[in-house]
Amino acid sequence: MGFTDSAGVVVGSVPTGTDVFITLFDEDENIDGTALDMVEVTVESLTTGDVETITLTETANVSEEFSNTVGLPTVVGAAIPGDGILQQDGVEDLLVTYIDDEDPGDTISNNLLALPTVWDGGGADNNWNTPENWSTDTVPVAFDSVLFDATSSKNCVVTQNQQVLHFTMTAGYAGTLSDSGGRTLTINGD
Repeated sequence: MGFTDSAGVVVGSVPTGTDVFITLFDEDENIDGTALDMVEVTVESLTTGDVETITLTETANVSEEFSNTVGLPTVVGAAIPGDGILQQDGVEDLLVTYIDDEDPGDTISNNLLALPTVWDGGGADNNWNTPENWSTDTVPVAFDSVLFDATSSKNCVVTQNQQVLHFTMTAGYAGTLSDSGGRTLTINGD
């Protein structure tokens, strides 16, 4: 789950005056295979404290992908929770939260300006797709920023096509990043 534009392209900022769009993937929310299902998420300005609810609609029957077709407008101002407009103080960090109504233990939150997921090489192999190789013990997805730094010198092999929002490799990283069999790493952000 994360922040996108109206076309579903991952974004790394939501400047005041632009609309907020969210995309969510949830495979157990496909309740009715003959209709488009809907879920709700909350979006919060971490500066003003404003909280708004957005309804996401499944993009196609049984797609398991949900997004809003009408953006949540943003303006500069003091918080007015629940008015359908996200008041903020400029380009800032936002938080989107989803609680699966079918399984309340299934909660996902994502910051717009999240800390990067760091390659720590803690897994038994050097595979990008091994969760234990990352600081969060989860494999980064299209909404995540990744960082290769001095935390690990273990090599990394991309074994499946991957997408991330931001990619940083510092001079402190002594390992190599390679692909197996022509796999691609797509960087969606800047």
